[in-house]
Amino acid sequence: MKKLMIVALAIFAVAFGNMLLSCSSDDELKNDNKKVENTNWYSAEFNSHQTTSVFTDKNESNTVVLAKMSQLSGLRYATDESSETKDVSVNLCEKEGHSEDGLMSLFFNSDNCLIKITTSKSIYSAKRTITEKKYKFEEGSYTVIVGGNSYEGITVYNYGVYRANGTLFIPLDGNGCITIETTTKYTDKKIDNEVVNEKTVISDYNVSGNVITFSYTENSQSKSMTGTLSSDGQIINLTNNPFMPSIKNFKK
Repeated sequence: MKKLMIVALAIFAVAFGNMLLSCSSDDELKNDNKKVENTNWYSAEFNSHQTTSVFTDKNESNTVVLAKMSQLSGLRYATDESSETKDVSVNLCEKEGHSEDGLMSLFFNSDNCLIKITTSKSIYSAKRTITEKKYKFEEGSYTVIVGGNSYEGITVYNYGVYRANGTLFIPLDGNGCITIETTTKYTDKKIDNEVVNEKTVISDYNVSGNVITFSYTENSQSKSMTGTLSSDGQIINLTNNPFMPSIKNFKK
């Protein structure tokens, strides 16, 4: 009887010890989870876009024609100016060589982690105004001064100005005009981020020391990813990111 009691006490002691160990492990796990519980984290990596070379104002002069006109005094023409304004846009993602921008966030609560993934396009838009200054030449034959001291007869058609020897001096557009200056100006510049896709994945999480394991279900399959919490608790580095491989680091 005494032996039976000793054996029973031994079994109870082992069971009680295992129970204490199990409780301790659960408590430790819960304590580790508190390192990130009720915190929000946002991806540190993001795509940058260079806009300085996009939508740049410019002024272009037809220096060749202006130089030729300076050689002949007495050319008959009128100045005409016209402007056209239209909306223009550039996909900055495509310009930088990637299809989309990506953002990712981690929202930890006491039960799970909400993983939010957003992809978008950055569209740079503006109003472009192109102003053209033209010379419209008078058709016919008349005399001009060449080089300031000699005279020469010229003939002007709607498609060109011809010198006395029959050579084409200034080509025209078929309406007796030539553009001598083009000014391009951009106003109302703005960047819009157009959301392409947005989804939220609900994941369980376990923190053991500084290692975070995320467990979730996607397309009826159980999946996981792991991360490391920095010693100061300010950065999470993902070892593998199946949602956006280019994003590794998250900050509070």
